[in-house]
Amino acid sequence: MSSTGYQCKECGGPSPIGVGYVDTTPGAADASAALTFCGCGYSRLEPGAARYGPAAPLTPNAQRLAARGYAPPFTLAQSLAWAEQSAAFARTAADRYVSTAREHQSKNREAERFEAVAEQLRRLHDLDQASAGH
Repeated sequence: MSSTGYQCKECGGPSPIGVGYVDTTPGAADASAALTFCGCGYSRLEPGAARYGPAAPLTPNAQRLAARGYAPPFTLAQSLAWAEQSAAFARTAADRYVSTAREHQSKNREAERFEAVAEQLRRLHDLDQASAGH
């Protein structure tokens, strides 16, 4: 069994495997193993989700993200944060060039793509919250 458990982002208690923040404290994996939702009901295993044995080894990038509390599969909120940060980084990079430079235009297009992704993820998040009654 994995030594990694998960912690609810709302109540801080144990949550199902793959949902919430990564928790490597002793006993966290056992506390998360049999859960389908946390104590407050905020962190829930998606309907139809299946646990397919041991998880694949994490790539170095995934290990770095897991150390910061992000672990695949990524939640909708984590995906939204990623898209928003990527758009902000692209806008910052565009500002390094004069407005007529090819690099400026390229980074602005990249930012616009990430902003469009973020907008779609916000819509999904709003629908998810509305359907969950939050």
